[in-house]
Parts: sequence; structure tokens; C-alpha cells
Amino acid sequence: MKNRASVMLVDYCGVSDKYEFLYELASELDPRPVVILDGLRSRVDEPVPKAQRAPIFIKAPKEIFRHTSRSSLFSFLSGASAVDGQDLDDLGDRLVKLRAENELNPRHKHARQSVALSFQFTLRAIQRYRPALMLVWNQFHPLSQAAQVAATKLSTRVAFVEYGLLPGTLNFDLSGQMGESDVVQFAESFNSLPLDAHDIGIAEDILMHLRNGESNRRLQVPLGEVEQDLRSRAKGRPLVLFAGHNDHASGTIPYNDKARRFHSPIFSTSRDAANYLAQLAKENNWLLLYKPHPFASKAQRLEDSDNVVVLGNFDINACVDLADCVVTILSQVSYVALTRKKPLVMLGYNQLRGSCCHYQAEELSDILPLIQSAIEGGFIPSQQLAWSSHVARLLRHYLYSFPGNAPSIPFARSLTQLAETIEDTIVVRKTAASLSLLSSESKN
Repeated sequence: MKNRASVMLVDYCGVSDKYEFLYELASELDPRPVVILDGLRSRVDEPVPKAQRAPIFIKAPKEIFRHTSRSSLFSFLSGASAVDGQDLDDLGDRLVKLRAENELNPRHKHARQSVALSFQFTLRAIQRYRPALMLVWNQFHPLSQAAQVAATKLSTRVAFVEYGLLPGTLNFDLSGQMGESDVVQFAESFNSLPLDAHDIGIAEDILMHLRNGESNRRLQVPLGEVEQDLRSRAKGRPLVLFAGHNDHASGTIPYNDKARRFHSPIFSTSRDAANYLAQLAKENNWLLLYKPHPFASKAQRLEDSDNVVVLGNFDINACVDLADCVVTILSQVSYVALTRKKPLVMLGYNQLRGSCCHYQAEELSDILPLIQSAIEGGFIPSQQLAWSSHVARLLRHYLYSFPGNAPSIPFARSLTQLAETIEDTIVVRKTAASLSLLSSESKN
């Protein structure tokens, strides 16, 4: 078939290490065109790798990402307060809070214009290229959500991609991400997928490699002498590490019934959780090591005290190794903790939900006894067995190899398989349960 509808990927989050992946995916999907909307790249600066087809890069207007004095660009948006029920003011408010981490005085007017322009730009791109499927990087970012509104308006099917649960991998979901992911929403089907001793062995080898290699997607500062200082400040007290998440791009804001059901049943923000844990640390003689999300360090910051130390951009592996247990609502640090064999207490949900790998709090009264159990009991044998099975199942049936800043994991699903899954999504239009998790019982 020569005239196949395109696949469109929308990335308004500024992911810079996706291009090798996009070239490979475009080659696998050929002759189906791959169209990329983002703010980083508009043309190819180096030769196309042999036997690969170049994606079509469409550079989004810079006004989506930063304010311009040329306000006439937004004249067509005047008077627009909502698009198909999506309140632009609400998305604008969330975007201005995101920008407040890096800008001194972000304005709601400018953020609202960015949201509206991202909707209009995506809408026009869909009208021009008519994709059979639109892939969105990060379901929850306000600009991503504006793009999803455009897709809904034009009845374009949406799927979601994001950095994978393990370094060097990619998540692909039809249902949603994290607590809304296919892994969670169809947990019974996922947990019944075939697995054998060979799969478990591969998973354990990969985990050992990740522990020894201390793989990170971004450069981080070694703890160095800070480690000894923290141990001295602890004075023998248990060290509890709490990792915050990016509130405005993780499904917890707006904090409504959906957020409570799928993402965070107890706390509305990372800072609320940190305040509660700080009080527990004071009452129970712990030293709380609080690591705000690096993209939200200003909004999530607490003051240091006798029982709380706020950590900066230190290497997350070293921070985890230092702790007696790790606590998070839904941060990716959860997977780092288990990889490094640390007991984990979850206050919310991501793809670990129902995996039996960790201690899971469902309500406020669960938190103290679970942290105490984690400190005293550690990463217990049943959790370790469940963790090995969970990772093995992820590698065989869910995660795709991603050549980005972290070295790709060759034992994850291949990009050939991702292309097949995308084709099945378009042509067969299977449900997420039967497609993403059950489309292939074993690796090709």
C-alpha cells in the first residue's frame, strides 16, 4: 500500500534525545509517513542514515514555548475561553505554574496564549496531514492536553509515549500513562501474560547491569562528601528518602476524582506529602531526605530542619543507596529504588500498582505503619520475586528499546514490534487490552 495515512508525534515537552528513535521508527513504518511536531528541530542537519527514511519535521511556532511581543500572532484567539469543553484558563494556569520554576514573573495571559496556539497549530497540522494515529509525548503536560483536544475535535485517535520505566526503554500506551496505563487498567490480562525462567533470568541480568552501571538519563551531581555529612546529621536515625513528582505534568492536577482514583488517593501535591512526612519524621525520630522533582524544585521546597534535609540535583542512585527506605507518590524513582533493592512505600499509583513489589498506602493511616515495616523488614523476599517477574513481563510484553541518552536495553521489545503494534492499532483498531498487552505472546 503506497498511500498510507501518516503517524504523527507531538512533543511540546522538549525531548532532545528522541531523534535516533524517530528515524528508526520512520524506517520501520515506511511507506507510512511519520510527521513530527515539536519546537526543537525543523530540518535534517546530517545525512539520513542508510536504509532509513527521514521523518517529516514540522517545527512548532516558538510562541508556543515562550512569550513574544508580537501579540498580533494571537489575534485570531481573542475571546476564546474554552475549546470543546476544555477550559483554556485552567490549562493556562497550570502552564504558568510550570513556567514559574524557570521564569521570574510568568503571566497567565502568555501561558493561555501558548495553550491556545498549541491547540490551533496541532489542529491545522492534523487537518493537513490527516494522521491515522497521533502519538503524544507526556499525556499530562498542559500543551500536550491542548493537542489532545485538537485530536478529539477531528476524531483522530491518540496514543501516548514517554521515557520507559527502565532507562533505555520507551512506554507506549493506548489507555493513558502511569496509573492510567494499559499495565494498570488491564492488570489481570497483563499479569497472566506468558513468562518463563529465561525471561526471569534476562530481567535479573538487566537489573544487575543497571545497578552496576548507575544509568541516568541526565547528568547528576555525585553526593561526594555530602554523604558523610548526611550520615553524621542522622546520628543513627533511619534515613527515609521522599522523591517528589512533577505535579503539573503527572495527572494529579487538577486534583479531582479521576486524579484520586488513578494517581494519588491521599495527597494533592508532592509538597503536601512532604509536609506530612516531615511531621512523621519529627514524631518518629527519622531523618527525612526530601528530593523535590528537578523541574519543580521551587514550588516543592521545604526548609531544612533537625528532621528534614532538602536535597538538590544529586545523583538519584546515590540518594537511594543512602536511604533505609524510599517513599514517593508516583515518581519514577520508585523503579530506581526497586532496581537498587531498596524497600519502597508508594503513596499513589504508577505501573507498579498491584504488582506486589512494594508497600502500598491507600489512606493516610496506612503511611506510618508501612514506613515502619519498610525500615524494619526491608525489601522482603516475596517483593523481590514479584519485582523480578514484573520486570521480566515489562521487558517481554510492554517496554520498547529506546536509543536515547541512556543506553538502550536490547532485551526490551524492538522498534519493529512497536511499528507492528502501531499498524495493528490503525488497521485492526483493537482495544488496549487485546492490543498493547496481548498482541504478541513472545518477542520476535
